[in-house]
Amino acid sequence: MNRITRRRKISGGAALITVARQAQPDLKVLVFSAESKPGVIDSLFRNQGIDGFVRKARNDAKELRHGY
Repeated sequence: MNRITRRRKISGGAALITVARQAQPDLKVLVFSAESKPGVIDSLFRNQGIDGFVRKARNDAKELRHGY
């Protein structure tokens, strides 16, 4: 069977989440990002339905080690 793959231009992380969920609706999404604006992060939870968020920054990893 021939499979035709159509390429799309994905404009950012939120768009990637949308496309991934269209392909795999039960997909669990954990965002690993340098984003620090609470409004943007809250929007990912509310509008994209992400399952978790981890901020990537040099000093933030200390909190992950301590289990906060």
